Amino acid sequence: MGLRRTVVEFDVVDENGNPISDADASVVFIKSDSLAHVKSDHGQTDGDGHLRMGGFSTGEVWFQFTKDGYYRTGGRVWFQRQGHVADGVSWEQDKLYGQNFWPETGQTGMLREMPCRVVMKKVLDLHPMRAFDVDSVWPDDMESLGFDFEKGDWVPPRGKGEQADVWFSMVPGKPGASGEACEGLEVKFGNPGSGNGYVCEERDYWSERGWLLVAPETGYEEKLLLSRDDEFAQALEHGEKYLVVRTRAKRDEEGNIVSARYGLIRLLKLAPGRLASTRIRFFGWMNLQDNERGLESTYSVPRTVW
Repeated sequence: MGLRRTVVEFDVVDENGNPISDADASVVFIKSDSLAHVKSDHGQTDGDGHLRMGGFSTGEVWFQFTKDGYYRTGGRVWFQRQGHVADGVSWEQDKLYGQNFWPETGQTGMLREMPCRVVMKKVLDLHPMRAFDVDSVWPDDMESLGFDFEKGDWVPPRGKGEQADVWFSMVPGKPGASGEACEGLEVKFGNPGSGNGYVCEERDYWSERGWLLVAPETGYEEKLLLSRDDEFAQALEHGEKYLVVRTRAKRDEEGNIVSARYGLIRLLKLAPGRLASTRIRFFGWMNLQDNERGLESTYSVPRTVW
């Protein structure tokens, strides 16, 4: 594939669609598979959040935008390398890279000028939280394990936690390729009507902060079932999805939630260990202040291992 002139029209905005001026850009026009040929070009958005940059490439452009008060945001624009494109193209956001542009049918040649919309998240309120990083052998004599987010530990008899914010139970999962039910994990955040629960979200791979900055007010579900080999479990295990959680909810006489705590769970996995023992693994952080829905954490992570 020869090199051709490639132009990207960047439109940089915040989460409300407002243009971001004076954002610094680093843009790489990929010239080959060799890192020796990689060279960054630099620019800055104008007052309307626009930046036009061009260079010679094989059809792939990497980009990164930075500005004080915003999270670093980057990705990729990929120009389809087939030998024909139409008058217009279709595009989709790629969760891992950026934007892919797919040709339809029509004229010969290659379209080399594309728009790219970039959304930068604003830093809101970084504050300390209770972090946890768990990698534990599932004990043979336990059907369920409770974990205390505030203490960052299992509840007795497996740890020194005082109140279980979430219960994990090993259960039969969905049938696998063999037709037999594989091992599954039930995750339960509270009794029916408690107000505790989770909201599942997709990680934003564009942003330095790939998760929500503020927990939702509604939409929480009380439990979920994960089968080791299903797509949802794989997405949680690999970090493509994550759980925003609400715990310790309190209701008034009319049933309205008046107090709760919010946090986040990532990289949740139930898996065989090195000696075929089953292990449960997850990572996350939790607000220790009631009704604080901010999820931006400055944390250090003590690991819970046994």
